[in-house]
Amino acid sequence: MRKQILLIGLLGLLPLLVYSNPAPNIGENSILPDGAGGIPLQPWSPTDDYVGTVYQAGTTWYDYQHNGSTSRQIGLDGLGNVHIVWMNGLNSGASNRHIFYNFFQAGSFVSTTGYQVSTYRSGYCMMDLTASNIPGIFYHATVDSSRGVYGWTNTYGGSTFTNTVLSQPPDFRGTTWPHGVIDHQGKVHMAMQTNPNTMMYYAVSANGGVSFTTPATIASTTGMAAISQTMAASPVDNKLALVYTHPLTTGWQDEDVFYFESDANGVFNFANPAVNITNYAAGGTVRAWASCNAIYDEFGELHIAWSTLPYPATTPIGASVIWHWSEASGITKIVGELAFDNVLAYNDPGAWHLSWDLPTLGYDADGVLYCTWEQCTAPGDSSAAGFGNFDVYVTYSEDNGATWMAPVNVTDTHTPLAPAGQCMSEGWPTMAKSVDDYLHIFYIQDKDAGGIVQSEGSWTLNPVIYQKVPVADIQTEMAVTAVPVGGPIIIPPGGGTFSYTLTIANNSGNAVVFDGYVETILPTGTTYPILQRNHLTLPGGGSIPRTMNQTIPAGAPAGTYTYRVAVGDWGWNEWAFAEFTFIKEAVDGGNASGGSWNLSGWDSEDITANSAMPTEHALVKASPNPFNPVTEISYTIPQTGDIKLSVYDISGREAATLYSGYQLAGSYSVKFEAGNLASGVYFVTLNTGKEMVTVKTLLLK
Repeated sequence: MRKQILLIGLLGLLPLLVYSNPAPNIGENSILPDGAGGIPLQPWSPTDDYVGTVYQAGTTWYDYQHNGSTSRQIGLDGLGNVHIVWMNGLNSGASNRHIFYNFFQAGSFVSTTGYQVSTYRSGYCMMDLTASNIPGIFYHATVDSSRGVYGWTNTYGGSTFTNTVLSQPPDFRGTTWPHGVIDHQGKVHMAMQTNPNTMMYYAVSANGGVSFTTPATIASTTGMAAISQTMAASPVDNKLALVYTHPLTTGWQDEDVFYFESDANGVFNFANPAVNITNYAAGGTVRAWASCNAIYDEFGELHIAWSTLPYPATTPIGASVIWHWSEASGITKIVGELAFDNVLAYNDPGAWHLSWDLPTLGYDADGVLYCTWEQCTAPGDSSAAGFGNFDVYVTYSEDNGATWMAPVNVTDTHTPLAPAGQCMSEGWPTMAKSVDDYLHIFYIQDKDAGGIVQSEGSWTLNPVIYQKVPVADIQTEMAVTAVPVGGPIIIPPGGGTFSYTLTIANNSGNAVVFDGYVETILPTGTTYPILQRNHLTLPGGGSIPRTMNQTIPAGAPAGTYTYRVAVGDWGWNEWAFAEFTFIKEAVDGGNASGGSWNLSGWDSEDITANSAMPTEHALVKASPNPFNPVTEISYTIPQTGDIKLSVYDISGREAATLYSGYQLAGSYSVKFEAGNLASGVYFVTLNTGKEMVTVKTLLLK
């Protein structure tokens, strides 16, 4: 078989990375250790826990693949073939390092080792495919004392690559770390940075990489922690997006997520400011991490995924959340936590990694979005040197990113305290943007876990993996049933109790970690939380049966209630629920101050969930703050009664009423959507009749 390949590269005096979190990218004269005594590839075969089928595309001594965003190192073409590209350290210490390519067709790779693409010492690659199924490969390399961008038009036939080195535009000198896309017209678009990080540039080739436009300045990158830029091209027109993270202060961990979008003809106007989709830097408790990914769906809508870490950053760094954004859905949570417990453990992810990190988005013809990432939260699953062993996880969204289903561990390899050479740590995953009946996933199986190969763990020869995951095998089906014991539930004015049988079932074949919660919708329409249990684990096919006993206090208002039991990622993604109604006849006038909503039956002892009778003063807060255009208003009221939660502009005019009416003592939250309001300062005021508390918010558009 004969296959054409287009390669687009950045060739420069390559910076050899020897740095540790949070140092910036190091200088060009840094020297790698010689790697003497590296550990060769140990006898290896996939475990029975993999979802789908695992194929080895080659090996590398250089497990580290990217400084920040990974973009994509795998692609599915229109003929059903899979293309893979990786940074291959050919010796321990990786003094001999090149870009390698392999091609998967008819159930196997055409080579057992892959083919060397680059002529000069090269690294940090990604790829995209043309409409005619030709892969374009982006990377940078060392040529001589001069720097610049080079490109090749290659012909792949067996192991032979024909390279044509292009001229070196002066404006490209000093640029490195290219990420790019190929649009419908076959134009090649590339974003790159200088080293050290000071400026980001963009260039486009209208002739398949033979020549490029003069690089246009995109934005200053001073203070950036890593190389975060990534690009996406729309499948329905020629619209493009360039996405990146950048700090708004001098702190490298104080980053927001930005994007530029071209017009429908693929032309950027960098004179206009980039769109900031997070506005973290002015407030809040999280900040963007330097890894993001972007994709356009089949309707031409842009989707962005990125990682965040707590702010201010804690030591060690690790806890994190992966988010999704589109114009339709706003910001939604995909996965992650900002704290650990006995189910989700802190395992040191190593430099330039978080415990949930490196998201990649994909979509299928039915409009389902998918996301893959690396995760190292299994308790005790660390290397002998103390670095967490990563697994690759997958989730999906059937409503265009508004909610995300239960994550599935598709590698599920665990080698606690394994010595160098015996770890099974799947890192630097990327996924083909097109999903058919399978997810097509690339990663390096690091045989000695750690983020920086030069200083975290030993030099090991590591498998380069393509995993073909059936979509049907990563679907999760949680089910909840809640059936009252006896007939219709009617609670008298003085209060009472009712019982119900509860079953939570995992009807898929994959283990699920989930939050379980009980809540009731009051006659006023307000949702009142009763019980929350976080990070429960249920194996595939497993179930949790319970008989629950609920107390309804005398002070509960009269009317019809909806009682709900649900599972999911509490506050963000609900996967299944059951509900029924009950009636409270009236309020006992002698006990109208509230009462206890005790719930028993879940644990061996009784539990009192969120207190219905806080004794503190009223509280109100907004998160995120500043925001655009939605923020969550959380408030606590110490006594049952009439309250009003209002929003006022800076001149004192009421801009919105978020809640007004009778409410039980307790803690609540409500969304403040300000899409129709102008940017500026707004005051959220909680009036309980006995006291008034106010929080200032800032709407930034």
